[in-house]
Amino acid sequence: MLVLPRVALWRYVAVPVAAATYRWVLTPVGHGLARLARGAGKVLGTAFVLLGRGLLLLARGVGRLLRVLLLTPAVFLYRAVLTPLGRFLAAVGRELVDAHAVAWRVAGHVSRAVGRVLRLLAHHLIGRPAAWFYRGVCTPVGHLVRDALWRPARKAAAEAARAVSAALAAARAIVSAARRDARRALSGGPREPEPVPGLPGRARNLGGAASRQTVPGAAAESEISP
Repeated sequence: MLVLPRVALWRYVAVPVAAATYRWVLTPVGHGLARLARGAGKVLGTAFVLLGRGLLLLARGVGRLLRVLLLTPAVFLYRAVLTPLGRFLAAVGRELVDAHAVAWRVAGHVSRAVGRVLRLLAHHLIGRPAAWFYRGVCTPVGHLVRDALWRPARKAAAEAARAVSAALAAARAIVSAARRDARRALSGGPREPEPVPGLPGRARNLGGAASRQTVPGAAAESEISP
């Protein structure tokens, strides 16, 4: 049996087989995979480019559609409707404000004129007649009532009150004297002279020849009537 050395076996068997495998198997497979990868890359790049272009075109279409359907009508509505309407309403508002100011001033002048007229009418129709009635009728009637009725009535009432007071004082003195007489009669003591009650404001005396002698125990009062 022939036994080859390991170096000869590696050099003459393994190396040629490996070289042939690399050259005739791995190299074509690598080139094929590289071409496949380049083709797939190109395809994917083209697909991504086409997808981007499609999305861009879609975005442009949607933008144009929105501009045509929304933006253009909105701009037209703002320029053709809202702007003139706003200007018209602003002008109407300014006119209304000016008219209100003018009407307010006119109403102020009219109210002042009406107030002056009413004041003059009240002064001439009510104030002057009332003043004349007070000065020409009420004042003389009041003075007449005061001088002819009130003062005499007050004086008579005062005199009646003084007369009633004097009568009550005389009645109290008589009752007191009767009580003292009754006590003396019961006790049996001597009777003392009692003062004679008189009208208030006059001196109490015995009258006649003895008119200048006052009753014992009675104080003389003033001769002047209050």
